[in-house]
Parts: sequence; structure tokens; C-alpha cells
Amino acid sequence: MEDRSLDEFLDDGSDESGSPGESEPSEAADSEESEPEASGESESNAQADEESVAELPDDPEPATSSWTPDGEICEGCGESVDRRWDDGGQQVCRSCKEW
Repeated sequence: MEDRSLDEFLDDGSDESGSPGESEPSEAADSEESEPEASGESESNAQADEESVAELPDDPEPATSSWTPDGEICEGCGESVDRRWDDGGQQVCRSCKEW
């Protein structure tokens, strides 16, 4: 399975449903969204942000794979691959990884 770019999933603006104008928000919806929120709500958001930062673990889990666009050598078979997984301290390709 090949990795795909996130650009492939972006909405290009075309309406594939066949009904023009359904996906466009009304002007009233735009004005409601653009109005600033009450300061009390923004203060509670700031408190929530501070609390979520406090919940972060001290030692995050180590990465189990790495990706390089130009490819790297698999330490198991010597093939050049763009994605390698950690397997007992070695960076190996999908074929060499003991799943």
C-alpha cells in the first residue's frame, strides 16, 4: 500500500452532488460565525488549554516508524525504502519487520 498525499483528499470546490449552492453557507451564517465571542468563553478556553498541557505525559512513547522522501537503506535487507519500522533497535522495511 502506497502512502497518499493529503492534497488528494482536499475539496477542490466543485459540487459533485449536482445541487448547486447547497454547500455554500448563507450570509447570515457567515456573520454569526465572524462575531467575536464573549470574553468569559475565551477565558474558559484558555483555562482548558492550560489543563490539556498539564495532562501531557513526561515521557512520550518513542516513534515506531520513520519516513524519508528520498529513501533510506533497510538495515535488514539493504533495500532502499521510504518507510522503515523499528525492529529490535534496527530500522527495517515492511518485509523485514517481524509483525
